[in-house]
Amino acid sequence: MRNLNTICKFAMFGAIGFGTGLTIIVVIDIEPWLVGLFLPGAVGGASLGWALGGWKKAWPLALAGAIGFGGGRALTIILAFSFEWYGIGFQAVMGAIMGAIGGLSLGMALRNLAWAGFLILVGAIGFSIGYVAYRQIIDQLILGVSPYLSIIWGIIGGAFLGAALGYLEKRKVDRKTSASN
Repeated sequence: MRNLNTICKFAMFGAIGFGTGLTIIVVIDIEPWLVGLFLPGAVGGASLGWALGGWKKAWPLALAGAIGFGGGRALTIILAFSFEWYGIGFQAVMGAIMGAIGGLSLGMALRNLAWAGFLILVGAIGFSIGYVAYRQIIDQLILGVSPYLSIIWGIIGGAFLGAALGYLEKRKVDRKTSASN
């Protein structure tokens, strides 16, 4: 049960961190084209860092999250305008690119290439699912649904990334305890 608690804890920190970052953009009405995911990446990264070990881990992951997710967003904007490709397929690719680059940056900040590979994969999957869910709700223009549901994207992607980090951390702790026995 302790192992599941670790994974759930990290998933919640990821969902809350990235969801909060996107909520801040919505509430203070920051233009997302200019800010991209720098702010949500920073808040999400800091949240995951806090779950890993407090402030000592929070600030490097905040910086890595800002660079990775902001850079990933910038790349997807360039691709969107370069190829003029829109629709659900492109939405999935955009989310995957942002999640993969963000996962890579977090793994690099943790100085663990094996973890980076896993975070790239899970970040790509989670943020792809989150971005498609968000865009499809907005694109369908469901009456009564706020166009500010971008927080869905952060919650889903952050939960995936947090769960992956929790799983990796759990494995690390399990290896240390079995080695000491």
